[in-house]
Amino acid sequence: MQVHFKVTNTWKGNVASAQTIATGFGDADCGYEFKEGKEYIVYASKSSMYGVDKLSTTICRRTNELSSANEDLSVLGEGKPTEPKATPIDLEQKSYIWYVVIPLLLTLGATWFIKRKKGNE
Repeated sequence: MQVHFKVTNTWKGNVASAQTIATGFGDADCGYEFKEGKEYIVYASKSSMYGVDKLSTTICRRTNELSSANEDLSVLGEGKPTEPKATPIDLEQKSYIWYVVIPLLLTLGATWFIKRKKGNE
């Protein structure tokens, strides 16, 4: 399962202000059950899934609702704000690039080539 977050603070690494975290669905697959509208402190690491590097987390990490993370925050401190200009390219955006933008560019290129060739005849 993929969960989309607006990231406000970070403590380690260069993290974009919008982030997608992979986790399981819960039960026996160790996935963390995130709830919409809640704030979390997320302990994530990079993992390679289907050849794509993704951030992921499980219930075995210290990921928790922010309201229950006082102990962690007392050790970690305030953290640093994320930079809003940095956004990740996720699979949905990559699909858009591969299935819309590139065919459009190829079509425009082919049209230009055909018109140029007809002009030279």
